[in-house]
Amino acid sequence: MPVAQLPALLRSLADQFPSFAPQLIARADRACDGVWMILGYPPAKLGRLPDWQRDFVSNQRWDPDQLSRRQPIVRRGGSDVGSDIKIPWEISRLQHLPSIALAFQLTADRRYLDLVCEQLADWIARNPPGLGVNWTCAMDVALRAVSMSWAWELCRSDPRVPAELRAKLYWSLFAHGHFLRGHLEDGGSFVGNHYVANLLGLIWLGHLYPALKGATRWRAVGIKRLISHLPAQLHSDGGDQEASIAYHRLVAEMVGLAATLTRAPELVAAFVRMARFTHGVLKPDGTAPQLGDNDGGRAFRLIDRAPLDHSYLVSWAAAFNSSLSAPPDPESALLSPPPRNAGEVDPLPNAQRGGGLGRGVHEFPDSQLTALRRDDFYVLLSATPVGQHGQGGHGHNDKLSLELFLGGDVIVDPGSFSYTGDPAARNAFRSTAAHATLQVDQLEQNLISLDLFHLPERARARILRSEPQNHAWIWEAEHHGFAPLVHRRTARIDLAARSVQLSDEVTGRTTQAEHTVTARFPLAPDVSARLDGNGFLIGRGGEAILRLIAPPAAHLAIDQGWYSADYGARQGCQVLRVSLRGPLPLRLEIDLIASEQMTAPP
Repeated sequence: MPVAQLPALLRSLADQFPSFAPQLIARADRACDGVWMILGYPPAKLGRLPDWQRDFVSNQRWDPDQLSRRQPIVRRGGSDVGSDIKIPWEISRLQHLPSIALAFQLTADRRYLDLVCEQLADWIARNPPGLGVNWTCAMDVALRAVSMSWAWELCRSDPRVPAELRAKLYWSLFAHGHFLRGHLEDGGSFVGNHYVANLLGLIWLGHLYPALKGATRWRAVGIKRLISHLPAQLHSDGGDQEASIAYHRLVAEMVGLAATLTRAPELVAAFVRMARFTHGVLKPDGTAPQLGDNDGGRAFRLIDRAPLDHSYLVSWAAAFNSSLSAPPDPESALLSPPPRNAGEVDPLPNAQRGGGLGRGVHEFPDSQLTALRRDDFYVLLSATPVGQHGQGGHGHNDKLSLELFLGGDVIVDPGSFSYTGDPAARNAFRSTAAHATLQVDQLEQNLISLDLFHLPERARARILRSEPQNHAWIWEAEHHGFAPLVHRRTARIDLAARSVQLSDEVTGRTTQAEHTVTARFPLAPDVSARLDGNGFLIGRGGEAILRLIAPPAAHLAIDQGWYSADYGARQGCQVLRVSLRGPLPLRLEIDLIASEQMTAPP
């Protein structure tokens, strides 16, 4: 959208969404006061011009004069506290600047213009190309180029912009594009979201600044390579091949920006497929489940939103294809997609199945996911591979796990919390015991190594059947991660009765006379449970919502665990544990039944 038309759109959005303008202005005011909101960490007082090389959590700092290619990923101080390179990278993505520029367009407040200009000038001066931590990863170079140019385009026509900044800014954007062209992350056995970001950076800069030397070529190469790469990045059902719904959102944002900018039919089609996947897995409140890693990574942050709110992707893609339906969203409106065209992209095959029951069932056979939804009741069942062609860089030991929503989150995936900043937590959050699945003895589904971004595939999980049966939906899957044992889970979901019956069976031959099988159910932080006969009574806000019924011979316990909805943030939660010991074959049957009429837990 032309900048001249933007104030009118912003005023219209302010009228349509009462919280839009106050949140945008509050965000810009915080930035003017030097307060930074980084991922899930508490607000950090880093100043208007922060130290761009420092991880403010561990207080470790990278050398701004050292060549970027020689920068260590992890720095350790005298206290041996692990640093997290994601923090300076995230700060230097400068993703707050476009929203501050939007606040300037809405209010004409000079403070916001000054802050955008100051931070652009300071970042350029203190981060010469090829030096320091912020030229280490080409992905971050690309996403920063998007942020810098986006903010610049919203401000550059104002006569108060310093003349000397213009030359420095265009030189820096050229340096970003030149760096990307020479440092594409297309090596290794799996090429993933980093490469998508690289190509978006080339497309973005080449499209906006064709006068820069080589820019026309950047755009052409970016479009051609992105179209060529997406079949390897995406399953045919629209899911991302990295086994992470959070990374699916990141890739969808990047593909969506490229599609909006270029209108290339192949990119539009890919974006709509990804949005259909998002629509299928969303919970009734518009939030997404947390399958696999969630590092909070985004391609843009124009407005504040809950960390697991992915619904805007559907609203954005609906402008490309009217068969998608989602509530209006201010961020989607700001992205200015092309007009609606119902025939532009065909609906995905098998996205929905069946009659009355099938309308609530969304199956993704390549991603090995099934989501069932009716009113305020939702169940996600997963047999996903570890992703990245078996490398598992962002996958977890969550095979045959489930999430359950009943008026709000009840049984959840715990998230990620940290990468290099806390290696022990990193491995704990991706372990079998952290997820709502079954564990045999203390074995892991896939071997967790010292490499924090490697989870080699051995489980080979797969869905065996997923079909309607007697007014319910039967889902059956198995994996071989406990080889020579096999774990098979059968779930019977009755959407009308809001119940789930689980049957876990472990078969095979070993030298051990007996084994212990343990089913765990991590609860959302606002949900609590108490023992109730041969099961648990689960409640929220003083109201009983769900009862878990276990076999009389099972051992029951309530453990303390962790839940993280955003990178760097975690909350305590309860984890329900149901264990059974005996010889093979072992079968553990558990019922989950909505319970509105029972006494709530204290």
